[in-house]
Amino acid sequence: MAQQIFRPAPAASLGSCLSKPAALCNARSLGESIYAVRLAAMIVCIDATSILPPRTGVGVYAASLVQAMARLRPQWRFRLFINSLRRPLPGDPFLRLPNVAIRRLRLPGPLLMACWRRTRFPPWEWLAGPADIAHFASASLAPARKTFAIATVHDLYAARHPEDSHARGGAHWLATLRRRQAGIARFIVPSHAVAQDLQSIMAIAPSRMRVIPEGVDGQRFHPLDSRETARILARFDLVPGYILAVGTLEPRKNYDTLLRAYARLAALEPAAPSLAIAGAEGWKTEAIGLALRQAGPAVAERIRFLGYADAGAMPALYAAAGLFVFPSKDEGFGLPLLEAMACGVPALVSDAPALAELAAGAAATAPALDAEAWAFAIRRLLASPGERARLSQAGQARAALFSWERCAQRTLEVYEECAV
Repeated sequence: MAQQIFRPAPAASLGSCLSKPAALCNARSLGESIYAVRLAAMIVCIDATSILPPRTGVGVYAASLVQAMARLRPQWRFRLFINSLRRPLPGDPFLRLPNVAIRRLRLPGPLLMACWRRTRFPPWEWLAGPADIAHFASASLAPARKTFAIATVHDLYAARHPEDSHARGGAHWLATLRRRQAGIARFIVPSHAVAQDLQSIMAIAPSRMRVIPEGVDGQRFHPLDSRETARILARFDLVPGYILAVGTLEPRKNYDTLLRAYARLAALEPAAPSLAIAGAEGWKTEAIGLALRQAGPAVAERIRFLGYADAGAMPALYAAAGLFVFPSKDEGFGLPLLEAMACGVPALVSDAPALAELAAGAAATAPALDAEAWAFAIRRLLASPGERARLSQAGQARAALFSWERCAQRTLEVYEECAV
């Protein structure tokens, strides 16, 4: 945990002042007073374009973090920088808090990102306004000239698997990170796995990193009974007890392996529950289509692609599932796993380092790319109510250790550390 190195200094005693030159004593007292005033009412500008709908994991992080920080520091001002030509602003109540403001621009996003990738123009302050801290919580890494810059690096999948990545979020973002890293005061990462990648791939010193896990909203994500999930299940035409996967349809999520595993499971257990996948269509989905065709029409009928599921639907979708599966090749944290565990759903996840770190033994595991192993692991869990109950209890206990308030408090400590 990052140490909060600022502490309000006690008033200088008469003896201490008499023992030192008056000018030095006054200068130090003045300096301490300036720091105290600065920390008492800081202005933080946060890149928050990711909170626009449709909101994915990075957007959930940014929105949840700002909401918690604004309540923990009511005397601070949080300015959200949002750039989008057409997408509407979200209606989250925290955006109406008196210490939260939005600075919206309508510039072509790809053009702005290209400028920041190749040049130091336009500087962040021109667009976002003056601030004490600039926190790049999403994908933007703008050149900041007079502001302490902090960047959250959610993962380095694009560096490890460039063949799977979208150009704009992959190679382009990595190029910007390499160009801007010297100007970043601190890097926030959600797991030790990402910290290790940041050190080995980008050669960033551990002293510049702070590992701050993400959180979960326990008021929304918790076990629900059938009466509380019925409306959402009817909307998606689902029967309770299905196998659930959550995440954008993209190569990293490894859905082609999951579909092959499910086809094998259906051959072994004709009465196995249906498979539901909640996630918007992303990119490079050809492998998913091929696996679906290879599964055959009889199996394909039992696989439900739900599309993007909004925040209001997700707690019920988790809670009504009989098993949560997360076969990702790699993750930076694994927010869907944390949400599923909070809802009391037993989970089966891949052996990606960040998922093992997050689950800490509270989820079953299978090798990411081994469809046969996934089929047998799912079959074993479906046949073992006792093991599912154990994982459900262990997952809830594990999820209880994470909250957005803890994430926000540790992030605020990083801000204070940089400001001093």
